[in-house]
Amino acid sequence: KVGDVKVMLGSHTRDGKSQAQVTTTIAEACLYKGYDGGHDSNIAILTLNEKVPLGDYIQPACMPKPYAPVPRTLSLYVTGWDHDLGHHALHDHDHEHGHDHSGDDLTSGLKQARVKSVKNNECYNEHDAEVPSDVFCTVYDVGSPCKHDLGAPVVGKLNDLWTLYGVVSGGAKGCKVGMHPILHTRVALFPNLIDDYTHGRKETCDLKV
Repeated sequence: KVGDVKVMLGSHTRDGKSQAQVTTTIAEACLYKGYDGGHDSNIAILTLNEKVPLGDYIQPACMPKPYAPVPRTLSLYVTGWDHDLGHHALHDHDHEHGHDHSGDDLTSGLKQARVKSVKNNECYNEHDAEVPSDVFCTVYDVGSPCKHDLGAPVVGKLNDLWTLYGVVSGGAKGCKVGMHPILHTRVALFPNLIDDYTHGRKETCDLKV
């Protein structure tokens, strides 16, 4: 049940509560109508049960221009909790508290990886399957998302604005797989879903509560 899921914002550790952390629940989830569980149209919008205060540790990302391509030369960043996500921890909580997660798939501290986008035909060659048109692919640069990072944001800084270009959808055969492409939902291709839902029009949604 969607309403039983907790959402934590401003958190950078799984051990205890971050100073700026806000925990809330989901009032409603809007899934793209017709989503069948694959990589195509793998996107959802969550409505929270309370207004979240913005500050130094909780900030929104900008939306990309509708239907705009992902800039090929732009450095993209993924954040997540997988132990093998990247080499850069946003907060060195593991080291600070002397934790050993050698047998754990998840790290206690939020991590960041830098990835770079590649052409979709390169994804086709690697995956031996057609890549949906609403997906873009990235490969390892400094770290890469892994199996526990599905749903993680893919952002880039363009014209001094952090923009949400994608959401991790899948593709990883395992952790630390080098240049194997990862699939991401292209947020810019869903302006109608986002605009309709934020203006109270829910016909394009499969609603979950």
